[in-house]
Amino acid sequence: MSSEVRQQSLFDALREELSGAQALRAVLEREADVLKSLQVDDLDAVVEDKRIAVAALQAAAEKRNAAVTMLGFAGSADGVVAFMDTGEPTAELRGLWRRLETEIGACAELNRHNEIVNRGGQRRIQQLMRLLRGESAEPLTYEQLARNPAAGL
Repeated sequence: MSSEVRQQSLFDALREELSGAQALRAVLEREADVLKSLQVDDLDAVVEDKRIAVAALQAAAEKRNAAVTMLGFAGSADGVVAFMDTGEPTAELRGLWRRLETEIGACAELNRHNEIVNRGGQRRIQQLMRLLRGESAEPLTYEQLARNPAAGL
């Protein structure tokens, strides 16, 4: 198999992976909107869409790893980087890789943001639950827990 054919395989795999990353980013943006607007009813659907998008992205990454292995490099993102550092890849292939790296970075940042918002929401719910039980809305300290371990339940 010629180098051009193997590079085309890598290009196709990267294009598929970029598409998967863009789909994941759209789901993460939707998740951010749901978390921000407290649309709890929509959260289950978003979580399922996120699971599907991540699975598709992982499948695309496996194809990319197989394609870069056919070029004689490690079947990983590091292998792609090593290949990109050679003189072989076309400018189009290098540009596609840069776009994918940018998109994956945006997904990671959105996911971190959503996790922070989600944790904050969970803390608010815990405070409300404590208030409903007639307890202080403030989280228990270690000292309070040591005196009454059942209070942490």
